[in-house]
Amino acid sequence: IRAFGLMNILMRGGLEMDVGAVRRIGMAVVRLTALPGISEALCVSGLGMWIFKMDFFLALAFGFILAAVSPAVVVGGMFDLQSRGYGVDKGIPSFVVAAASFDDVVAISGFSMFIGLASGTGDVLMEALHGPINIIAGVLFGFLGAGVLSLTKIWNTREKRSFMTLILGTAFTFAAKKAHFAGAGALACLVMASCANQFWSRGIGGRLSMGPDEHVAHEVERDLCTVWRVGAEPLLFSVIGSALDFKQTDPGTIPKAIGLVAGAVIVRCVAAFFSTCAAGLTGKERIFIALAWMPKATVQAALGPVPLDMLKDSFPRSDDPVLYDKQVQQGVEILTTAVISILLTAPVGLLVIQWLGPAWLQRDNGNDVTKLDIVDEVAAES
Repeated sequence: IRAFGLMNILMRGGLEMDVGAVRRIGMAVVRLTALPGISEALCVSGLGMWIFKMDFFLALAFGFILAAVSPAVVVGGMFDLQSRGYGVDKGIPSFVVAAASFDDVVAISGFSMFIGLASGTGDVLMEALHGPINIIAGVLFGFLGAGVLSLTKIWNTREKRSFMTLILGTAFTFAAKKAHFAGAGALACLVMASCANQFWSRGIGGRLSMGPDEHVAHEVERDLCTVWRVGAEPLLFSVIGSALDFKQTDPGTIPKAIGLVAGAVIVRCVAAFFSTCAAGLTGKERIFIALAWMPKATVQAALGPVPLDMLKDSFPRSDDPVLYDKQVQQGVEILTTAVISILLTAPVGLLVIQWLGPAWLQRDNGNDVTKLDIVDEVAAES
């Protein structure tokens, strides 16, 4: 359920990504993707070792769990601003959506690498190669999936295209997870959706393409949005809620977790502000992006329970009850902090996007908005 929910939101981001706007902004996307997340991961890992007495690799895995921005909040909020024309002229919504999607790939890859080392079963060389393998495999399989989706004479109805997109995304996600390369699956979904958008709009696909159609990607995104609202979203957050048992939580953990989240968010927002230097944005636009970069939800819901499950299964309690109880307590602390990060940052981040976006971003009433009319209709219907 957690993997399916993350796959859905990443593919939605790829389908609505304005590649031209991302290219114009260039290296700012790379900086916003890497700098805030890695800075926050290092901050959280340091605080985790100090506050919760975690081991080095477990603390780094913890850091990358919290370091991911929530595509469920950010992508949805940016879609709404884009459909109303705010920031479209400078490509701000597409810029943020692209960076948010790749940010999650970085976080998942970092988590996968360090959780293997934290478990004590990972080979150091293999774990070091984990990131490059995730990137190469994700891009290759993403292009492959997009090539399959471009054959619109085979997938000649909206329902077939949406169904096939879900099938391929699900296959990539769970195959990669089975092979312990979850980052590759996430990246493959994002690349596939983004490239399929380009292939459909340009009619790429050879003799098996029905020709260019700019509306296909919006139609598929609309169907994925329905799947998200009806099934994936409520199930995803129900799973993490059911995994948290307050009976096992030390009352002192909650204030510690709140302080850790607050410190991490401050570091993240400052890093996000400086990441947008030389991007041609005003001061208010840069502050808006920095504040909109705080929400946490999807990745924390997907990865938060993983360390606890891993630590419970690491060895029988009868072998060393003291060490076992300590590790389980640290897993509970990670899960508790992940839940608190969602409760604190997701509502605030959404309010920032909804209130400050229209106030601080320039509105464009030109043709750039009209091609997103179908997304606007979706928002109105929902």
